[in-house]
Amino acid sequence: MMEMHGSEIGSIRKVCSPRFGLKMITRTALGALALGGVTTVGFAQEGSANASASQRSVDEIIVTAARREQNLSDVPASITALSGDYLSSLGFDNFSDYAGLAPSLDFVEFAPGQTRITIRGISADPSFTTASTVSVYIDDVPMTSSNAGTQVDFRLYDVNRVEVLRGPQGTLYGENSMGGAIRIFTNEPDTSDFSASAEVGFGSLKDGGTSTKVDGMVNFPIVADKVALRVVGSYRKSGGWIENVTLGTSDVNESEVTAVRAALKITPTDNLEITLRASANQLEVDSSNETTLSTRSTDATANSPSEDDYEIYSADVDWNFGFATLESVTSFSHRESATGSSEASVGVDFQNSLFVTACIFTNPTCTAPDTTAFLTSSIFLADLDQDIWTQELRLVSPSDQPLRWIVGGFYTDSDLKAGGHRETTPVARFANDLYLPLGFSAGDAVPGGFLADTGITEKTAYALFGEVSYDLTDKLEITGGLRWFGEEFDYLPVESSGLITFFGSGTSFVAVGAPFSAKAEDTNVKAIISYKPNDDMHFYASFTEGFRSGGANFFSSADPNFQPEYDPDTTQNYEIGGKFQFADGRINLSTALFYINWEDLQVQQFDIGTGQGFTTNGGTAHVAGIEAEFTGDVTEHLTLTLSGNLTEAETDEAFVGSFAPMIPEGTRLPNVPIWTYGASIDYVYPLPNREMDVVARFDVHGQGSTYSGLERRPQFFGTFPLSPNRSLQDSYHIGNFRTGVETDNWSLLFYVENVWDEVADLGDNNFGRFHRNQPRTIGLVASAKFR
Repeated sequence: MMEMHGSEIGSIRKVCSPRFGLKMITRTALGALALGGVTTVGFAQEGSANASASQRSVDEIIVTAARREQNLSDVPASITALSGDYLSSLGFDNFSDYAGLAPSLDFVEFAPGQTRITIRGISADPSFTTASTVSVYIDDVPMTSSNAGTQVDFRLYDVNRVEVLRGPQGTLYGENSMGGAIRIFTNEPDTSDFSASAEVGFGSLKDGGTSTKVDGMVNFPIVADKVALRVVGSYRKSGGWIENVTLGTSDVNESEVTAVRAALKITPTDNLEITLRASANQLEVDSSNETTLSTRSTDATANSPSEDDYEIYSADVDWNFGFATLESVTSFSHRESATGSSEASVGVDFQNSLFVTACIFTNPTCTAPDTTAFLTSSIFLADLDQDIWTQELRLVSPSDQPLRWIVGGFYTDSDLKAGGHRETTPVARFANDLYLPLGFSAGDAVPGGFLADTGITEKTAYALFGEVSYDLTDKLEITGGLRWFGEEFDYLPVESSGLITFFGSGTSFVAVGAPFSAKAEDTNVKAIISYKPNDDMHFYASFTEGFRSGGANFFSSADPNFQPEYDPDTTQNYEIGGKFQFADGRINLSTALFYINWEDLQVQQFDIGTGQGFTTNGGTAHVAGIEAEFTGDVTEHLTLTLSGNLTEAETDEAFVGSFAPMIPEGTRLPNVPIWTYGASIDYVYPLPNREMDVVARFDVHGQGSTYSGLERRPQFFGTFPLSPNRSLQDSYHIGNFRTGVETDNWSLLFYVENVWDEVADLGDNNFGRFHRNQPRTIGLVASAKFR
């Protein structure tokens, strides 16, 4: 698809040509870019950084959410578009940073590279194998994780724009977009001019370590107006802030990430464009953001390290035939990740609580637990190794005609090898050395090993889709979409599981699971009617569907209560919305009211007899809510933005859980706050007679309380109590401040993140350990551009 070219920077297309163009827009209407469904107002004046209200010019936000370029205010859907310049001006460079900018969007970062994304309350229950309910695309390449809590940690430096699509997107985006989709577009190579940029930053965490970042970009034409190469590199060293009081170590959750990407654009003719891309990312995390005490500290007997490496290679071909444009996206991605989760704290006696039943299961002659063998440490290690090939073809008609259409096909082939085992102390040995977890050789003594399993899932998916829009009048439009899809997977257990007892016998239970296969196919539909009485008003009503793939329970062979697979789940979204402009575009408002029916939702279950989790399908639920976004130019230099939503997310029928006899109808879904909000004030003051602006921004976002699971859970193992509140996380409010000076070519900004040092509970890990946010951070960021 022909994305942004030439001077089209970020997600803005100029309709006038002032000297400062987009730079002035991002300075004077920073908040406006964060609000979907509205046009953006900027200031522009030739030859000066100053501008008056009489010199305003309206600029359009251009998105490609419908697989064609459209003015955002014309799209009959709930979309938030964020330009790269805007994100850079705020110092945002990963997923969690911009969560507060879009209503109904929630990010929880358990650690870098371990991010759970929720849109409109369609939240994934924590599970090792359950995929995300939100699809993630990087330059049109699907990168949705097979584990809902480990979305890729993509650096947002030199990014063109981010689009947040709210609500099911099943017709154009397929699997895992049942809650919505996030699309990240990097800047394309510029075949006309050389350019380069660099950015360095430093931050100091309250009662913690220090963070540094270095970014750089260089773009140079190889053949003028025909071939260009763009290379981007990023490095992050994030300071830790959690103290491990058991191990006597501080700042245990430090992380380091190195990323590089390159894009080569070739335009042999005016009608043909080819873009080749390659990127690599390496992430190392010393320990996750888990705490056990009331402040930012933990008494875990082991850290929870992780690594995440991925590579992406893609080829985009856009060929304009006049009557339509053929768009081809071919990609290959490889990802390897290893995640550790500490499960034991000082004084937690597994043997006298949860795993006493495991003793009976693995060794029927064992009747009395040996308290001398109680576990002093336990950590669960999970490994993922995945290769994914994708091919998508689309034929897109021109946009300047009453009847607009798109037809296409999609195919993907993926191989996922997943392994995991629970390491405990004291150590034990498997009865059969054939069945060892990943990383061990025959004859090795395996530390603990309540379970160990490795399995391979080979999956293929395919789809045919189409969408048609027709202008009944110059004000009334109808749209219909259809996607037929099918998928099938084969699961092969490679290494089986064992459950070890520590009561002197040294025996173990070994169960070899059998391979199995599964298939599914279905159809998603879309229907939209939109009415635009004038340029300042747009109303729409829509029905959209989404789905998430089913899968295999990788650690199933050790547990006689397991089910080998679980089915896909689906959503149906009913929505009405409106987008409005007032005062010549200086005030913008968009709002939507929605109801989502969720069927066969995938939920996490826990077998207390073996200490093993698995995924199953748990009936139906619904999500109902209202969203609103507002931006207004209060004065010539001051912009105010507001956004928020109210959401009800509950089960519609009762079903049996792990720890409770029944999860009742009306149970709140996990990780969904009833309310969220975001607000910001942006101020820009052009210094008289200088090519320089003083900028300042204050923003705050918050959300209500949430539950981390569907059912009551043990708060800790030992006395095995049940929490009456199902691990309730309190509401929180976080504020950020940023100020400094900017010119066309450089900037120097001072920032304070989490100004009042709010301690927010973001979720738990089922073992009495909570994930918390980063403390107050103070720092400087300097950037420069070269042309």
